[in-house]
Amino acid sequence: LAVADLQKAAKSSRGAQSAIIHTILADYYNAYYDNHRWELYDQTATRNFQKENIRSWGIADFHKAITAEYSAALKDKQLLQRTSLAAFEPVIKKGNARNLRPTLYDLVAWKALEYYKEGNQDDKISVDEFQLNSPKLLAPATEFMQELFVAENQNAYYFLAVQLYQDILRFHQADKDPAAFFDAYLNRLAFMQQNASMPGKNEAYQKTLEYYARTFEGVEGADQYSYLLARSFMEQAPADYKRALAICEKI
Repeated sequence: LAVADLQKAAKSSRGAQSAIIHTILADYYNAYYDNHRWELYDQTATRNFQKENIRSWGIADFHKAITAEYSAALKDKQLLQRTSLAAFEPVIKKGNARNLRPTLYDLVAWKALEYYKEGNQDDKISVDEFQLNSPKLLAPATEFMQELFVAENQNAYYFLAVQLYQDILRFHQADKDPAAFFDAYLNRLAFMQQNASMPGKNEAYQKTLEYYARTFEGVEGADQYSYLLARSFMEQAPADYKRALAICEKI
């Protein structure tokens, strides 16, 4: 479909279909932006802007449009959380871990999250005002989910990423199958470990991994916490191979 047809369909669609189309549009804009990134760096300010013609857009226009499409796609969150992916099989790439993305909400939320996790990398536009410096970002799930994070710019990418992590974890915290919860939780910890900036970050990361390795010992999938903990001891400076080996021997 041409982008104009997608834009028209997005305006007229409702419910789950609307979420799918808005997500496809976001993907389309993002792919176009990635393919033309270097051309756009010399065109930070939009010239002769035409909303219907993305060739006239500048960098800021693409980021604004992508964020708007993901926001529109997630607008009816409760409906998406009740919607199985079965009816959308023809337009979904099949993976080997469907249990990690059981609903339409999961599919859309994770697509948006992966985009926001990149942060605002275009320094010519602005820096990402929301700083990943709160100890709560690496806290156990209950503390993290309950924390009210605040940002001056409500559209700062890292802030939107943190909010989505909270929403996804809340959605799956009572699942009978903890796989989706574990996946989101480990993804959150890895992202914060890599991108957050705070005193004692590594110690907080290890403490949380230790807590969940003990709490979910024997539960399928929980050995991932132990694996990451052992890896963390090996990668720290100085490395603690003795503790890492002791953890691996218990897995």
